[in-house]
Amino acid sequence: MSVLNEKEFLITNQQFAFKLRDLFLANRDLFNQLEEYLPYSIHVNNKETLDLIYCNDKLLSKGPEMVTLKEVGATYLDKISCPKLLNLAKKKAKQFKVNQDFKEVVSYPQHLKVSDKMTFFYSNKLHLNSEYFFNISNFMDDLGALGSVFNSIFIVLQKSNIDWQCFQSLTKREKEILDLLGQGHSTKVVSEQLFISERTVSTHRKNIYFKTGCKNIVELINFNLALKVLKF
Repeated sequence: MSVLNEKEFLITNQQFAFKLRDLFLANRDLFNQLEEYLPYSIHVNNKETLDLIYCNDKLLSKGPEMVTLKEVGATYLDKISCPKLLNLAKKKAKQFKVNQDFKEVVSYPQHLKVSDKMTFFYSNKLHLNSEYFFNISNFMDDLGALGSVFNSIFIVLQKSNIDWQCFQSLTKREKEILDLLGQGHSTKVVSEQLFISERTVSTHRKNIYFKTGCKNIVELINFNLALKVLKF
């Protein structure tokens, strides 16, 4: 699975989120007819409390925890979520609420207990109206090989040493090289794009590995993509 395909998956999900949000607003009857055939868990939640106002059967059928979440409210998330990723999601939702840009989408991973098993899922959040958010999610366990790839990416977000402080320890040049290496480019291509020698790229690459704690190019690619997820 190439990095490009993984990025295409993220972009395609965002595009579907817009189309489904607009259909939800424009023709609820048609949306209801289609939603059972869609590969997404869909929910609408309150911007202030984050409580679920609507969720489809695909989400509720994931496990009894989802039913309890619908009944009890968003406070139940504290009991079934990875604290680090939950705080990230709450922070993004708070910032997103303020901007009120109906043409923007914010994306983020979460790690929830579902049927007594911790499971990653990836969500796209949009403004539905002044009061509610519209969300579509993919549970990684439902995506086969691609889900395994994203599980390996999202697990990076849980490591204590993989965070913004770690990223900010990189120099400006190291961040540029990280991004190019994280896109799958070779040392030779990076040197050509940045007009520096391959030896200089190799030196920066060693420093990047040391500062990020990555042990190989696969971990470095996952680290770079995880940072892009954080910045959505």
